[in-house]
Amino acid sequence: MKNRNIKIVLLGATGFVGSALLSRLSHRNDSNVQVSAMVRGEYENFFFPFLDIINGELPDRIPSTIFPDEPHVVVHFATQKIVNPDIEEVNIRGTENLLNKFTKSTLGIIYASSMSVYGQGEQTGVDENRDAKPDTPLALSRVKAEEMIIRKAEQNNICAYILRTRVIIGKNDLSSLPGYINMVKNGLIIGNGTQKFSIISVNDYADIILQLVYSIYKRMEINKPLRRPFHLCYEKPIQLNSIIDEICNAMLLKKPWKKLPVFKWFFNLLHALPGGIFTDLATRLELTGLSHYGKPDKLSMEIGKNIISKDPTIVFRQTLKEYLKG
Repeated sequence: MKNRNIKIVLLGATGFVGSALLSRLSHRNDSNVQVSAMVRGEYENFFFPFLDIINGELPDRIPSTIFPDEPHVVVHFATQKIVNPDIEEVNIRGTENLLNKFTKSTLGIIYASSMSVYGQGEQTGVDENRDAKPDTPLALSRVKAEEMIIRKAEQNNICAYILRTRVIIGKNDLSSLPGYINMVKNGLIIGNGTQKFSIISVNDYADIILQLVYSIYKRMEINKPLRRPFHLCYEKPIQLNSIIDEICNAMLLKKPWKKLPVFKWFFNLLHALPGGIFTDLATRLELTGLSHYGKPDKLSMEIGKNIISKDPTIVFRQTLKEYLKG
């Protein structure tokens, strides 16, 4: 694939994963890769030699000029990740409008979803063939977007890769690492500490995206499109106790001693109480207090084990070090 011109249409370029993808590309020697990114505003300081900035926004400002005449892959990360009034507008209608803009040169789409589509209950060793059972507005919007993407890909006979993650960590992490660190600083352990999670570093996530882009080009060359979800995570999950130990060692903190037990009846009570604040609290506690990890078997078959065979504890340690350096 080194001699082929690779074109990526990127949505969500200024987000956590999108910006990591551009950063990784800037450190590679893939001079044959070109990216067209749709962003709000001009972003004059957002410069890479391989990048073309096109002004636009989901759901309604999608310029046709973002899609080149040459074969290209759409990488869609312009999604709402928190519950707000724009969820359906961006995640559902925005995705639908994007799909309707596809051209005959569109080879496939890579879409950022989440393992939240399986529901809020405990998830241990979830297979990539497992049916989605969303039970939150956010997860439901993701499932609807997934279904539209698969349906469009079937109609156009192109590839569709649905990427499902649980915990993404990185230097510019605004969610997962700060949450774990605050828990430890407050001397608290949610659950018994033995619960496990699927994680992936944002840099490895970006590298996997690039491998999947190459995969789409290869598959479409031989007219064998693939449409399916992938779990983006390391083969082995990481235990909460390991996360706590790494934070304590890196920040010279005492190991938390206060434990918040996890009971199903407590979560049910919070979900039943009026007001979104209680549902949000229950959701956050479930994500930390219960195991949530899946198996990336299908991803391994598609791109190999070079990345996903990494030790998640070592990755967490290295990423935490970068995060604390700022």
